[in-house]
Amino acid sequence: MYTNMISASFEGVNCMAEAVGVLQIFQSLAKRDAIKRCVEKKNSDLYLLFIHDVEEVRREFDENRRAPPLRNDEPRWAGSALWATALAQNVEHSWSLLQAATYFMPTSETKEAEIAYKALMGVVDEYMAGCYKNWVGSMGALDSSTLQAKLDKPLMKRTNHTDTTEREFLAVSTFNVKGVFLQCNFDQDLLALFTEVQYWEKFHGEFSIPYHAHDLYNQKAKFNAMREHVMRIVDAYNKILCDLSAVERRLFSDHIRKLDKRINQGLQKLTWVSKGIIEHYVNDCCAHCAEIYAIVRRFKEGKQRISHQCRLASSMLLLQIDKNVTYAHDIFEATQAARRTEMKRRLQQSHEITQLELRAIFTNFCDGTSEVLREWREFVKEIDSQVEAALRQAVKRSLQALSRAINGDAMSEPQTLFCLKLVLENGRIDYKPTMISLTHLVNIVAKELISTIAVVPRLCDILSPETVKQSSVANDRSDCSALTKRHRSFYSTISNDEDMLKIVVQIMNGMSLAATELQRHLGYWERYKTLWEMDKEAYIRRYAKANRSLKHYDDDVTKYRNQQTKIEHEDISHVVNFVQLDCALLKEQLISHCQQWRRNLLGLLNKNASQGLEYLHNLFADNTRTLCATPSDLNELSDKLRILLDFRSNSQVIETKILPIEEM
Repeated sequence: MYTNMISASFEGVNCMAEAVGVLQIFQSLAKRDAIKRCVEKKNSDLYLLFIHDVEEVRREFDENRRAPPLRNDEPRWAGSALWATALAQNVEHSWSLLQAATYFMPTSETKEAEIAYKALMGVVDEYMAGCYKNWVGSMGALDSSTLQAKLDKPLMKRTNHTDTTEREFLAVSTFNVKGVFLQCNFDQDLLALFTEVQYWEKFHGEFSIPYHAHDLYNQKAKFNAMREHVMRIVDAYNKILCDLSAVERRLFSDHIRKLDKRINQGLQKLTWVSKGIIEHYVNDCCAHCAEIYAIVRRFKEGKQRISHQCRLASSMLLLQIDKNVTYAHDIFEATQAARRTEMKRRLQQSHEITQLELRAIFTNFCDGTSEVLREWREFVKEIDSQVEAALRQAVKRSLQALSRAINGDAMSEPQTLFCLKLVLENGRIDYKPTMISLTHLVNIVAKELISTIAVVPRLCDILSPETVKQSSVANDRSDCSALTKRHRSFYSTISNDEDMLKIVVQIMNGMSLAATELQRHLGYWERYKTLWEMDKEAYIRRYAKANRSLKHYDDDVTKYRNQQTKIEHEDISHVVNFVQLDCALLKEQLISHCQQWRRNLLGLLNKNASQGLEYLHNLFADNTRTLCATPSDLNELSDKLRILLDFRSNSQVIETKILPIEEM
């Protein structure tokens, strides 16, 4: 059980120091033979572990000795030696622990571990000596004359790449223009020498540093300070070029040329042994680089602000179509007119900002050479193209919004945009406003939408070098607008654009399709056309002459009452494509016609009843008056008797006339 505990104690051991410490504890407790044998076995296992570690280190050393895994800032020879020393130190530390454990019983593995350790240390020592020898050999040609030649180099050189330091690499590696950028021209062999000496000194005298190398290394601080100051110029100059594209560099060619004249001393005359570099040359060059860089930053910021204005212009919607809002004809027209006025104001404001930015930028190039002025014209054309693209996008998005509202798209149905009323005028049903008027309105809105951009003039016309100079002298914007234009306006170009014309055609096709659908809808109401087409007075006259029966009257009145009920149950509104139809007024007019027909028929019936009743009343009154009068002679009596007999004989006829009147 105790031996199991010993074995379990070694399961969590990960390094030689822990293993030696655990084994030392159990060595002092081993009194019985079984425990001693177990401890001796762990002793042998410990040496086997050491031999395994030595073999792993030797394998890693052999694999990487020709190309050690060094960092970028580590020298070739001293770095390799330090790498090998680091590998050997781990093994050496483990061996020292084993040697310090005097209570260990010697085993066959002990001798084997010692041989492996000495072999590894011998190889490492030989490798470090070889690295030192190679380094000393590489410096064999470095004498005072050679050193002077290496220091007698210009401070900087032109390059399109760098392979010296990471700092320079980040400054210029993203461009491939030959001989454009600056690079610190300090000799790479001297830099390597400084680093080698610094690393060989870490061996604390184990390897002696040659006198001339040590003497040169003592000047490292001075040369590093000089390199740092030169790198200030390199960084500042390359930062200017990195911020400018190849086209923009041509625009800044005068500024760069003036800066090059000041820097050329460091490219041709001044060397690493020259005096007064820091006080005069570096400070002067850095000051001018800072001045040029400030101009470059203002140029870049101005371009960004112009791009922002272009993005704002491209995002403008030149018409206003609110969701879930149905427009009347006049309201839609007034809404779009107000929207166009607002968009014109915003476009003019944005264009004014763009002009001011460009004029501010031009102050840095107004005195430039013909080449710079030519590049300025190209730059203004580029900005002009950006403005044109932004305006084209704004017009296209606006026309597409109108087309989407009228025609719909793959994702949505047409929007209910307009409200038309159905009215009965001049004997026919029509829309108010008419579809022709509505189509004309949409066509005008589409054209006026495009004409909104007419308030934006061409930049290449008003911001050419000559124009800007004249404008600066006159200090009058009206002079600029009065200049002769040499380019087609934005409005002329965009209004004739094929894409815009296609969208306008789509809009008009949608209007034509809606007109066809609406005309078909008018046919639905033709079922009631007899209500307004028939001449009511002529029909009533014919009806009166026909002496129709009471049943005919009742059937006709009931017919018009049913028609009125049917009209009342018709939908008050319909949606056809993008148009909402309001049928309320038409229904009122048709119901009014039904009521008028009923009134005319009932009026005629009332008239006939009145006439019949009046006739009977007069008949009874006249006969009563005649019969009640005292006859004066026999003839008059005979006439009254005859009248009485006739009246009695016609009583049935009279009764037949009374019955219809009662039913009325």
